[in-house]
Amino acid sequence: MSVATVSEGLECFGGQGYIEDTGLPSMLRDCQVLPIWEGTSNVMSLDVLRAIMKTQGEAIKAFSTRIHSIAASTAVTNAEELNKLGQTLTQVNDQLMGLLAKNPQKLGAGARDLAWSLANVYIGALLVEHAGK
Repeated sequence: MSVATVSEGLECFGGQGYIEDTGLPSMLRDCQVLPIWEGTSNVMSLDVLRAIMKTQGEAIKAFSTRIHSIAASTAVTNAEELNKLGQTLTQVNDQLMGLLAKNPQKLGAGARDLAWSLANVYIGALLVEHAGK
C-alpha cells in the first residue's frame, strides 16, 4: 500500500518528483524495502504462530506436556528449591495456555510476545531439568 501511495505522489510531482532534493525517491526506496525489514524475531514469531495454527493447537499441547513432564521430574528430587521452581514453571505454563485458550483470535497481535514467552518458559524448564540432574 505504501509503495503505491508514494509512487502516486512521486508521479504527481512529474519530473521534479524524481530529483533527490525532494526526498520522494528516498521515501519510495524506504517503502520498497520496508517488508524485508521485519527482522528475524518477527519472522520467528510469525513462524511460531503458523505452526500453532497449522497443527490446530497440537504444537502447544505437546509443548505443555513437555513442560509438565520436566516440572514433574523435579518432584522426585529432595531439593525443596527445585521443587518450588518446578511448581512455578507449571503455573506459568498453565497461565500461558489459559490465555491462549481464551483469546486464540488475538494471537496475531501478540505473536512476538507469545514466541518470547514460550521461549522463556522452555528456557526455565531446561534450567530446572539440568539443575535436577
